[in-house]
Amino acid sequence: MTGIHKHPVKNLMVFTGRTHPELAAAVSQELGTGLVPTSAYDFANGEIYVRYEESVRGCDAFVLQSHATPINEAIMEQLLMVDALKRASAKRITVVMPFYGYARQDKKHRGREPISARLMADMFKTAGADRLITVDLHTDQIQGFFDGPVDHLMARPILANHVKEKYGDRKLAVVSPDAGRIKVAEQWSRHLGGCPLAFIHKTRDINRPNEMVANRVVGEVEGRWCVLVDDMIDTAGTITKAADAIMADGAAGVIIAATHAIFSGPAVERMQGWGRQLGLTPLRDATYVGMKAIVAMIIACIPIALIYAIGAATGAEGQWQVWLYSALLVLLGAAVFALYGLVFGLAFKSESAVSAASGSLVIFAFLGNIFIPLSGVMLTIAKFTPLYGFVSLARYPLTEGYTTSLTGEMSQQPLWEAVVNVVVWTTIHAGLTVYLARRGRERQ
Repeated sequence: MTGIHKHPVKNLMVFTGRTHPELAAAVSQELGTGLVPTSAYDFANGEIYVRYEESVRGCDAFVLQSHATPINEAIMEQLLMVDALKRASAKRITVVMPFYGYARQDKKHRGREPISARLMADMFKTAGADRLITVDLHTDQIQGFFDGPVDHLMARPILANHVKEKYGDRKLAVVSPDAGRIKVAEQWSRHLGGCPLAFIHKTRDINRPNEMVANRVVGEVEGRWCVLVDDMIDTAGTITKAADAIMADGAAGVIIAATHAIFSGPAVERMQGWGRQLGLTPLRDATYVGMKAIVAMIIACIPIALIYAIGAATGAEGQWQVWLYSALLVLLGAAVFALYGLVFGLAFKSESAVSAASGSLVIFAFLGNIFIPLSGVMLTIAKFTPLYGFVSLARYPLTEGYTTSLTGEMSQQPLWEAVVNVVVWTTIHAGLTVYLARRGRERQ
């Protein structure tokens, strides 16, 4: 048997441009490899120079570049990187572009216009790309523009799972910003359990980019939280006008889910201004969570209130007023502490802050339920629970500082002890809320 026989050895190498090297570094870390050292700089007249510092012969190359501002420079740099790999004898070149530049120009609206999305595909094929990987194309037809395999990845599972986890307990509707993306909205609807569909009937002035007029909402959105889905947010003009139309039709709120946050020009200001105008900042969601927390707090305190009520009916003569008063105070204390937590959390204008405030208060109420009814040593421990301090402080004028356990034992608590109790626990809770709220923001 003649000839030279070698087992195939595959060598995967990851390359990145200068637009977003942090993303490429995170990807390469997940793959367990490093980024290929690359020299890239601009000449004085704006031309781009690229050279790899390692041999790339026979490698399986993945060239990752975000098409962000300045988008033309980012695209040109990626094209040069692909050309350099082809001329250095890379075996296969895969272009990874999370956002496909010029994707909106996928057809001719009028005569004498280019189809820029097709030109993009042709340029990468000519440069030497064998395969494209991209996320949420503006239209699916762009996959056919490239003469080779295209991996069209979807962000919908991640976004839809997040919406389902955070807003799944509410009445939802999925809204498409135009009729052309209704198929995407249908996929969202199936992922969210078959919630109703709607779309925005809009008109656009072809002479003025990034501007549209939302004429009306087609579909039932009244009283529902509407998930407005789109592939990108550029100047936020389209998305905010669509949200205005949805709210005008009586929707309870709007949740915007988009893959590519381009945020050009006034986008951030428009989004923030729209939220303040309609009250749809995280403050509104925070209020919703906080009100549920108040109900949970009161429910958590019902058992101790019932114990005090039983004491009012069966207690010693002359003591029933104290027991009944205590039962009412427990419920009032629960509401006061929950409202305190709600107000404190809303000060952060964050749902995570309200969850932290109200959640820890429910825990405090649970501690109060355990310790307040007991006597002896447990009664001493109970003095360190927040509800005990509140009840003692509130009924101090009626009982002249005396507290009664279920066994009929009497003990006197100084006024300063009740005050210190409430102050200390309020301070502890405030610190816990700040810590949990900050952790929640970091996770978001």
